[in-house]
Amino acid sequence: MAEKVRVTEAKAHLSELMARVGYGGERFVIERRGRPLAALVGVEDLERLEKGDSTSRPVGAIGLVGAWGEAEEPEVDDVNDKPEGKSERTHEQGATRVINLADPARGEDTGEFQGHHYEAGISFIVVAAPPGGGPKLHRHPYEEVFVVQEGHATFTAGEETIEAGGGQVVVVPAGVPHKFLNSGTGRLRQLDIHASDRFVTEWLED
Repeated sequence: MAEKVRVTEAKAHLSELMARVGYGGERFVIERRGRPLAALVGVEDLERLEKGDSTSRPVGAIGLVGAWGEAEEPEVDDVNDKPEGKSERTHEQGATRVINLADPARGEDTGEFQGHHYEAGISFIVVAAPPGGGPKLHRHPYEEVFVVQEGHATFTAGEETIEAGGGQVVVVPAGVPHKFLNSGTGRLRQLDIHASDRFVTEWLED
């Protein structure tokens, strides 16, 4: 059963909604003035909707389905590639910047930051996962640092299983296969910091 969300709330909390869809498999119907406007669903749900629609377009990990079942412009699945049609970001070299993560003009998923767009040496993901949510096993050629802010997470890193809660930090070395799961009863909020100016991920589970 999809949860109904007003369009103004969806815009304000898009990063959280996308994390709940991507990590927890939740579904949302976005409404304007009480009428369905769009649906935010996972790629598996979208593929099921698209079977029999020969005009449907492929999407990445998360799809936004319009009120008539037609997929809107797809997200780019490979976060290392620059989407076509996106203008280059320009700013004065050496200047301090304030970046709005919710600004769609950035051309990235809300809640994600890739440093190479801003001459920064790190990247990160803002996570807000529901109970049972979390990514599948993967690894990076660099360290990943998880700053758990709220909730409880169970991390698998190589042969280790690590329990972590709010106020704790988990550091996974480069090349070590890892994943995490919200093993608590409430929302898991954490910051996943990639020691790289862009995301480089090898997924090890389907």
